[in-house]
Amino acid sequence: MTNKILINGKWRDGAGAAFSSFDPSTGETIWTGAAATKTDVDDAVSAARAAFEKWALTPLAERIAVMERYRDLIKRDAEDLARLISRETGKPFWETKTEAATVSGKVDISIRAYHERTGEKETATGATRGVLRHKPHGV
Repeated sequence: MTNKILINGKWRDGAGAAFSSFDPSTGETIWTGAAATKTDVDDAVSAARAAFEKWALTPLAERIAVMERYRDLIKRDAEDLARLISRETGKPFWETKTEAATVSGKVDISIRAYHERTGEKETATGATRGVLRHKPHGV
């Protein structure tokens, strides 16, 4: 399998040096690809910055729906993902199954964290009040 990098919604080859990933238990080549160069990374960051405003203006319910769909796909394919991680890292399958489950669990944690860490929270501190405000800083 040849791997590519995804930048601005398009798959492309990295412009850096070629390298391969091997199953450490068998020596079998799992995939080959080319490393990302500084230019590739700059292009990816620029694309992310360009997408930031549109994503930020997308209603919260739609953004959460995208993340929940991602979570559901990870759960659906958890066993296949765990097998790939196991092959690439040499970790036992039982351990990589927990890694795939952790990824899907992070979505729910992130949604919960959003609700806990947005807006403004006030705390009475005697004659004064403390105000905590959260706001995004971008890419």
